[in-house]
Amino acid sequence: MKKTLFFLTAALLALAATALAGEKAPVGKGLALKVDYIEFTDGFISDNDIDKSVYLGVEGYARVAEQIYFGLEAGVANPSGTVNGRKTDLTYVPIEINAKYVSDFLPGVGLAIGGGMSANHASEKVVSNGTVFDNSGWVLGGQVFGEALYTQGNFFAGLDAKYQFTDNLVENGVPAHRFSNWRIGGLAGLFF
Repeated sequence: MKKTLFFLTAALLALAATALAGEKAPVGKGLALKVDYIEFTDGFISDNDIDKSVYLGVEGYARVAEQIYFGLEAGVANPSGTVNGRKTDLTYVPIEINAKYVSDFLPGVGLAIGGGMSANHASEKVVSNGTVFDNSGWVLGGQVFGEALYTQGNFFAGLDAKYQFTDNLVENGVPAHRFSNWRIGGLAGLFF
C-alpha cells in the first residue's frame, strides 16, 4: 500500500506540473480550518448506518518549491447510531502528511491537487446491556484530494474533496473493518 500511495502521489504531482506549468500560486504558508461532510465506505459501517458525520479539521501548509506545498492536516469525526439494538459510537482522528500542487485558474482563484499518507486513530465503543466494549487502534492510510481556493490578500476560502483509504482496524487479533472514507466541504484560512 505504501508503494501504491507513493506512486499515486508522484503521478498526481507530475500530471499537475505538466498540465498547469507556468501558472503562479500563492506564496508562503497557510493555516486553515475545515468543515466537511464525511462518509465511511466500509460495508459494515455503511450497512449499519453509522457512516455519516461532520468532520472538523485544521490544516497547515508551507511552500517548498514554486507551486508545491507540503503540510499536515488533523481532524475528528464522531458518527454514532444503533447496531442490532446496541448504541455504537465511532471516533475517527486522521493525522495526514500531504503534498499538493497549486495553480491559478483565474485571477484570485486557485486549483490544487495532491495526496499523502496518514496515521489514523479509530475507536469503536459499543454499549450493550450496561457492558461497554471498546476497541481502538491506529490504522495506516493514504489520500488523494482536490481543492478550489478563492484568495483575497492574505485570506483564502474554498471547497475541497478527498478520498482516504485505510488498513483494517484489528479486533482481538483479527482484521475487522476499514475506515476508508470520502469527504467534501469547505475551508477558510490565512496566508502568512
